[in-house]
Amino acid sequence: MGFIQIMELTTTRPEDIEALVNEWQDATKGQRSVLKGTLTKDRDKEGTYVQIIEFPSYEEAMANSNLPATMNLAEQMGKLCDGPITFRNLEVEMVRDLHAEDEVASQRLYRRSFDEADEVRAFEQGTGQLELINSPSGPVGRATFRPGWRWSEHVKPIAGTESCQAPHVGYCVSGRMRVVMDDGSEMESSPGDFAIIPPGHDAWIVGDEDCVMVDWQGFADYAKR
Repeated sequence: MGFIQIMELTTTRPEDIEALVNEWQDATKGQRSVLKGTLTKDRDKEGTYVQIIEFPSYEEAMANSNLPATMNLAEQMGKLCDGPITFRNLEVEMVRDLHAEDEVASQRLYRRSFDEADEVRAFEQGTGQLELINSPSGPVGRATFRPGWRWSEHVKPIAGTESCQAPHVGYCVSGRMRVVMDDGSEMESSPGDFAIIPPGHDAWIVGDEDCVMVDWQGFADYAKR
């Protein structure tokens, strides 16, 4: 499965250590077995660095350590550190590429019913609800807004912002909704309309019919308590 070596060190001379590593890299070209090296800096410990080095196997890592250039690097690095370098030798048990798994999942057939949503969020005063599905391609929501619903009255207390800051990309299934941007521009969505609504707006229901909207972008944190 592979092998990982972790080195933790404390130094006030990271640039000098980087120069040594660059020299080692040139000197071991065609000999070293390192697959990947990642240098990190500890945010909580001043002057502390952690180097993560990946190898095909433990045996390859030991062979790399025994290279003359590697032994010289370790000796010179030790002189630049404020204390001893600590090592951890780790056998890789499992690697999960979550991004790749999500990409594969998003290419499969997928069907869900909003009637069996992952989460249901109610608006204030019984004026509607949001049904949210966490699909492989991201969250998708279906919101039902009752007559009399207005964002500034029934979602603002939940959001805690002066105007709605969620960007919406959605489709109006039924009913009508009026949207007014902070700059005064406005529009109304009716059944069959596709709408893009940037952050910074108020909205309310027009008429006495429920408005149902499906949104692919703006419902992930909408009305979330």
